[in-house]
Amino acid sequence: MGFKLILLLVLFGIVPLFVFTGCGDLEPDMQDTRTVSLNMDFHGKSSSRSSSSVSAAELSQYNTHLILALPSWEYLTSSYKNFYSSFAQELMNAADKKVSLEIPLNTQMKIFAFLFKEKYSMYELFSGTREVGYYGESQPFSIDEQTNNLSLGISLQSTDTGDGGGTDPDTYDDGEDTYDDGEDTYDDEADMGLGSDTTAPTVSSIYPTDNQSNISISDNISVTFSEVMDSTSVTTNTDSTTCSGTFNVSSDNFSSCVQMSSSPTSSNSYKTFTLYPYDNLTVGTTYLTRVTTGVKDDAGNAMSSQYETSSGFTTASSPVSDRWSSSLKGGNIVLSNNNLDATSQNTTHSWNSVYGENSYAIDDGGIYEWKIQVISVDNDPNGWEMIIGVGFITEVEDNSSYKTTTYLSSQTKGFGYIQQNGKKTSAGSSQSFLSAYELNDNITVRLDLDNNTLSFGKNNGDISVSHSSLPSDSGEKYRLAASIGDDGDKFRIISHTTNP
Repeated sequence: MGFKLILLLVLFGIVPLFVFTGCGDLEPDMQDTRTVSLNMDFHGKSSSRSSSSVSAAELSQYNTHLILALPSWEYLTSSYKNFYSSFAQELMNAADKKVSLEIPLNTQMKIFAFLFKEKYSMYELFSGTREVGYYGESQPFSIDEQTNNLSLGISLQSTDTGDGGGTDPDTYDDGEDTYDDGEDTYDDEADMGLGSDTTAPTVSSIYPTDNQSNISISDNISVTFSEVMDSTSVTTNTDSTTCSGTFNVSSDNFSSCVQMSSSPTSSNSYKTFTLYPYDNLTVGTTYLTRVTTGVKDDAGNAMSSQYETSSGFTTASSPVSDRWSSSLKGGNIVLSNNNLDATSQNTTHSWNSVYGENSYAIDDGGIYEWKIQVISVDNDPNGWEMIIGVGFITEVEDNSSYKTTTYLSSQTKGFGYIQQNGKKTSAGSSQSFLSAYELNDNITVRLDLDNNTLSFGKNNGDISVSHSSLPSDSGEKYRLAASIGDDGDKFRIISHTTNP
């Protein structure tokens, strides 16, 4: 047998890797789950007498690692789509080799791993079929409420059959030829570095960023850390304006702090935490953001030095003058936050669109700019999640001509920027444009009716023209527009300016 065999080690744990109880928000008839942080530790060696070793340099060529939690009866093949059901599926973070999965308690399951050389998003993996380089499975296991630590070995094998270095699972002889026994195959916990994480977390990014201006007075504040955090250590002041907690916002150099409506909410596998002010921020005011050394990662390491913005962010000098229209939206879209927020409640991935309250006529000219923040996006493999752009009607049409039950560019009535792939779209087609946008990204939409162009930008990047010859007949009118397709997807108007 000439296949390659390498060892992938998976660590479950509360200490040093936190296992977060995940059953608090479940319906009564649903199974209890736990969110488990897995440390994927690759070893470029093999104990199989019939296999050849795989170098660390070779492993480093694989940029996408798909990790699946599946029922134990699932059969492994080299196809990452060839299974009947899945408890959870996530991509490993290549920087820290960690992935979080929410898996059921007291259920026999396996971990499957698939490695790809190219860098793919979850959407790109499941919208097509990508070439797998290595794949493998763990032995069956289960966890319960008392499980603290568990080590699993995953024997990865190559799909490369051209050089005698690999073979498809269907061509295996018996297990005795394929695998050595567990004593030879799996390292013990000492070799896996259990409890060896001593790296202090750092702040990777914040929103709003330092020196950012024209922030909406209804905006939220978020911080993203370099690694998975202990959520109990990220706290804020909710009872008063006293600067208590480890994550605060202040307009007076922390003599007092903005009161928040609730504790910070976590996302991005406990790396991103968001604050929700109890009331709107003050117009035209500068705020500083602070994160203290009281925050800790999931191994108990505290941040080594306090993080504080030097200049802060500044709210817009006047409230947002354009909002989503309650009369120009699909039935699956719910508006909130004074019609600045639009959320999809659609569970069948069927497009709905929403339009701004204000319309802008070609005959009047002018430049109009909006900033839209992505509040929630689930990135499942169903298709496009979100499109941001503009829609228009002609002189002989009324508002009923705006398309609200399909995506805004499905016909010739809209122009947009697609969330999943960063492409520009119009008339039902799409072309390469910018990069994809994700959770907490801010998208600038610039409608220039003096030059009949539409442009977009992401975060603090340059504004780029997407559509250079917008329809410009007399009497035509444009509005801000956006489309969403999945339950829970949400975006927010955070600013609107004229002739910026």
